[in-house]
Amino acid sequence: MPISKAAQQKKPLLWITRPSDSARILSNHLETLGFDTINAPLLTIHANEVTIETAGFQAIIFTSRNAVEAYSKNKGNVCLPAYVVGEATALQAKNAGFKEIHVAKNNGLSLCDLIRKTIDPRSAPLYYATGDVVAQDMATLLAIDNYKIQLQVLYRAIPNVHLCASLYKKITCNRISGIILMSPRTANIFLRTMNAYALDNHATSMIVFALSSAIAKKLPRKYTVRVAEKPTQQYLLQEIRKAFV
Repeated sequence: MPISKAAQQKKPLLWITRPSDSARILSNHLETLGFDTINAPLLTIHANEVTIETAGFQAIIFTSRNAVEAYSKNKGNVCLPAYVVGEATALQAKNAGFKEIHVAKNNGLSLCDLIRKTIDPRSAPLYYATGDVVAQDMATLLAIDNYKIQLQVLYRAIPNVHLCASLYKKITCNRISGIILMSPRTANIFLRTMNAYALDNHATSMIVFALSSAIAKKLPRKYTVRVAEKPTQQYLLQEIRKAFV
């Protein structure tokens, strides 16, 4: 449901910090709900050029859309089952050509639970497509139960602490109503950036919308933080809408 008529007189402006492709999708959802958005990623994604060998593996593990995109760019085999976190990653895997996709809705821990329920560790190993920094060490978590995991780093997520002039001006004028943070790492980069530009006082005027409680824990108490009831985009959008209606 769109925001109220009173709020539409001056639409809330939300800073989306996701990498470009993901930001566009989220921006479209928010603009449909009646918000203005500004896309300024705090991470830039660079796919590595690698050779992917999946012969002898029984499944592929993806915990992000970025991993699927990098896997696809490197022409990875899509005939194996894919085990993924979240509907967005599942959709990316489907678009990449995977036919058998198993989805864990919440995070890496829930994906580990799904793998334990459906895959025999005594069979072939699992291929884990990942980035240079991961929130949860899936390989270690699954190794406890005797799963054999081969991890390959397919992309790098590079911090972007530069603010364009337009965004800087909007922050100093307190025009940004809220910022959306999707990971603990982006929360840390956000704080570093605000400190580097001496914008802490202005930044606290924004509402921080956090995908999970792990992100919220990275932020000082002076910030107003709203956390999605569940760590999915759907629940995050619901939380954003509730803040302004």
